[in-house]
Amino acid sequence: MILLKLILIPMMIKVLLATRKPLLCALLYGAALFTNGLVFDLAFSGDWLLVTGKLALSTALAYGFFWLLKAFEDAGALYWGIVALGTALLIAF
Repeated sequence: MILLKLILIPMMIKVLLATRKPLLCALLYGAALFTNGLVFDLAFSGDWLLVTGKLALSTALAYGFFWLLKAFEDAGALYWGIVALGTALLIAF
């Protein structure tokens, strides 16, 4: 799962820079995690509520992260601080 997130986050940042739509990036991120959750998490645990709750929270965190990136795009060092902290937060969750 961590490897998937390490691949997805830079891809979604690139999509954000091209489209400037944080909701689109968060939904794409959530969709990728959902398909991964269906294949692995749900197959092993079988708990729909846990998988759905984790997906909803991850998508909400991703939306906040991508919204902050869009809002502070021209902020220089602050932008890179948001990238570093947001990436760490998304990977940890």
